[in-house]
Amino acid sequence: DRAREGYTHWDMVLMGWKYNMSNIEAAFLLPQFDRIETKWCKRRELASLYRERLANVGGITLPADSAPSDRHGLHLFPVWLDGPDRDQIISEMQDKEVEVVVNYRSIHLMQYFQDNFGYKRGAFPVAEKIGDMTLSLPFYPDMGIEVINIVANRLEDAILQVS
Repeated sequence: DRAREGYTHWDMVLMGWKYNMSNIEAAFLLPQFDRIETKWCKRRELASLYRERLANVGGITLPADSAPSDRHGLHLFPVWLDGPDRDQIISEMQDKEVEVVVNYRSIHLMQYFQDNFGYKRGAFPVAEKIGDMTLSLPFYPDMGIEVINIVANRLEDAILQVS
């Protein structure tokens, strides 16, 4: 919804709660176990295609590929923008009809932590740098190769326009 309605950074204004699912909710997920390996393999293939397609694009750092023995969840495909302003890139990508989002921001800069613990920008510079650089590209198991190419082309164009 955030991407479709025009991306704005989310904030945490209240402390939330952790809710575990019920047995009935878990039962609804059981049939998904039959598809999990196929979907994971597809995500691994798509991540590899993204890495290949974006390998020579300046201004970004790609996530490291996991070792063959590792089983990364691959639920997102984030990149780090090394030079261009991330929020300008988000705007450019939205203008180009590519739904990019920021999934992870520096937690200490959320309103709740600032109001209740007095954290300010500068308290955790590495977390801030990562939070300010990270951008999640569209990534889902039914994504086609053509979508990866479109996203990669538009990201490259956006970086050139912003830089």
